[in-house]
Amino acid sequence: MKDRITSAKIDPATGRALPAGVEYRGKGQYRARKRIAGGERIHQTFTSAKLARRWLDTTSAKLELGQFEDTRPLERQTVRDLVDRYVCEEMQTRENDRKGHIPSILQDEIAQLALVDLTPMAVRGFRDRLAEKYSAATVVKRLNLLAAICQHAIAEWDLPFSKNPAAATAVKRPAGADKKRNRRL
Repeated sequence: MKDRITSAKIDPATGRALPAGVEYRGKGQYRARKRIAGGERIHQTFTSAKLARRWLDTTSAKLELGQFEDTRPLERQTVRDLVDRYVCEEMQTRENDRKGHIPSILQDEIAQLALVDLTPMAVRGFRDRLAEKYSAATVVKRLNLLAAICQHAIAEWDLPFSKNPAAATAVKRPAGADKKRNRRL
């Protein structure tokens, strides 16, 4: 029993004492734990004690500077959850969007992403997949809808996005979306 207690305090890989806030959880698993405001704890698992210590130092510095953002709510929700909530709460009168643009977002692989993984790079992949099937104007409309959903989540639901990952400043819109049709009467 005594070996088990000391193994939690000594790094078996190096034989050295583990840093404060880091615990050994098994082969290649080190958990770093940090207390944040309100007495809550955040934790992350790493493959080495060195990486865990680095995360603790970075997190502590961000907390002291007031730059720490708790991303746990973003880890628990997907883009699908976000879009579904937006449809239920905000799109009661927008029938055309519910039939056309929303299903295209939900049918794409971006809908399965956790919100913490919703980055401008992921949105660019979504844009490129849409561009293969649809005109530039349709792609722009769907990107703008995704950006509006993210902006609403930031402003109204207090989701801790550091910035809107689908904003036009983060993801370039395809050219030619404002091209007029040639119509003959």
